[in-house]
Amino acid sequence: MTDIEYISRRLNARSYEALEEFKLELAAMVRRASASNALQNSRTYLQVEEIALRVFAKHALDAAQFTYNCSEDTGLEITNALKYCMGRMADMIGQELGVPNGLSNSAQNDAYATIANRTMVKLTEKRDSLVDDYFHGMMGSQKMKKEGTINIVQSNSPGGVQQVGSNFNQSAFTQTHQSLVQEIDKALASPEFKALGSEDQLEVRDLADAVKLEAEKSQPDAGKLKRWGDKLVKVTADVGLKVVSSTIAALLLKMYTGG
Repeated sequence: MTDIEYISRRLNARSYEALEEFKLELAAMVRRASASNALQNSRTYLQVEEIALRVFAKHALDAAQFTYNCSEDTGLEITNALKYCMGRMADMIGQELGVPNGLSNSAQNDAYATIANRTMVKLTEKRDSLVDDYFHGMMGSQKMKKEGTINIVQSNSPGGVQQVGSNFNQSAFTQTHQSLVQEIDKALASPEFKALGSEDQLEVRDLADAVKLEAEKSQPDAGKLKRWGDKLVKVTADVGLKVVSSTIAALLLKMYTGG
């Protein structure tokens, strides 16, 4: 029997995770645009749309996969729970577009308002499309299937992904989380980090802060730690901090395997 109440609670949490990621990415983009005096640039406004749609699609698809993993059900009741979750994601991201964020000095800025309104329409259209797909047992062009693993990118194996069990190991986390925080702090103080360009520094620091926020808790959100950790591993590898990337990946892997 499907535990609709449990699924609904977890979907609600995923809505807030989507909003948090959007706010973090938007803030990082605003800082980069401000540093290059491009806050009022139309290309900057278009980046807002791109970030909103990308973050929404990522978390909406994750919510759909989670729902199917738990229920293996695409009936009306479970689909409506998923629709409500995706609707909250779209609404909260859309509302955030109207919050003063440095992109415009006035809420009446016509160019920004046009992009924000168009983005809200696209978010709604994407929500409806994904919900329709789920109800018909589809995710994109593939039939829904149960997924039993999560991925942690291993930067010492270029292009490779090692699959590990999805069970977060609290004991391993307790033993390891201080080391993770220390390695991140060490990386941010390193000559290699300081030699990066300003945009790369901002991106790495934003992700590092998000990972540390969870790692410093006694009871972290395991899904959030994994998602931000994955991204930090990938970005540090992409900008050339391969030793940092490998070390962080190894610590995260231990937290999710206990090994």
